[in-house]
Amino acid sequence: MKIVQQICKLKNHIVFKIDRLGSYLSQAHISANMITALGVLFALLGLNFASLGNFQLTLLCFIINRLCDILDGAIARCTHQSRFGAFFDMCADLISYALFVWGFILYAPSSFAAGGSFLLLSFFANVVTLLSYAIISKQKFLDLHSSLKPLYSINVFNYTDMFFAVFLICLIPHWFIPISIFFGLLLNAKSLLLISRAYFVLDIEQKGKN
Repeated sequence: MKIVQQICKLKNHIVFKIDRLGSYLSQAHISANMITALGVLFALLGLNFASLGNFQLTLLCFIINRLCDILDGAIARCTHQSRFGAFFDMCADLISYALFVWGFILYAPSSFAAGGSFLLLSFFANVVTLLSYAIISKQKFLDLHSSLKPLYSINVFNYTDMFFAVFLICLIPHWFIPISIFFGLLLNAKSLLLISRAYFVLDIEQKGKN
């Protein structure tokens, strides 16, 4: 119990520090969209370094990219949260993850193309499944994403599975294939869980109401 309380205190302390930094940046007229764009820039740099085989710099770019994702949210909370900003942030997240994986595929296409393609296909199939359910059920994507966490996602922050996949790939690139397969299967399992839920909510439950 004490360990859980300490973790909660640490989490609250970190969030407080991040929000405080976000407040300073907003006062310096640095917008959330600027930080989001900076994160995409580092993702492009990461793609370049990965394709050249410089995995240390790739990992550094990935960490900075993820820090930008945290900071843009902190700035947005201190300022006006625009709908375009939320859209831009979501697109930047998805594209950034894809760019890093693509960089590894370009580095060794003969070895990494199959595993990397499987991971990317699984990732985007997962996102498409969630977005399609949000559209059909007429729920906001973010609300749906949050409501499905107990059943469907193990996220602590957005796309935790892809975060760990890319992080591990950068850290131990010679394990690219098993990491890609493992997280690709995990993403597909999540998609199947969501499809099962969609079938129950949109078909079976609806028939019961009628």
